[in-house]
Amino acid sequence: MAGEVQSKMIEVVNLIPPGQVAYYGRVAQVVGILTHRTVTAQVIWWLLSGLPESQRDQLPRWRVVNKKWVVTSLKLGEKWVRQIKLLEKEWVKIVDDQMDMSIYGYDFEDILY
Repeated sequence: MAGEVQSKMIEVVNLIPPGQVAYYGRVAQVVGILTHRTVTAQVIWWLLSGLPESQRDQLPRWRVVNKKWVVTSLKLGEKWVRQIKLLEKEWVKIVDDQMDMSIYGYDFEDILY
């Protein structure tokens, strides 16, 4: 099960266009729909966090944020400040560690409906 969910998660995260973000819970919902399994936001966070370094750089995981549209990696220290830099490079405006979901939110409607 984990292998199928992880591979589908990678596909789903790769669908998030530059300059847009999705939250862990929405990624989990989409992966759950596509795999016909129950997938939680925590599972998505765990799978993304556990990717080997070689896959981390190939996957736009910086486009996944928490349900409050906050860059959660900030609490992990300087090592993870890279997420903000990568989002800003894609012209995502971050104010008080948060972004406007009405502007930057990606809902996967094009693949689900």
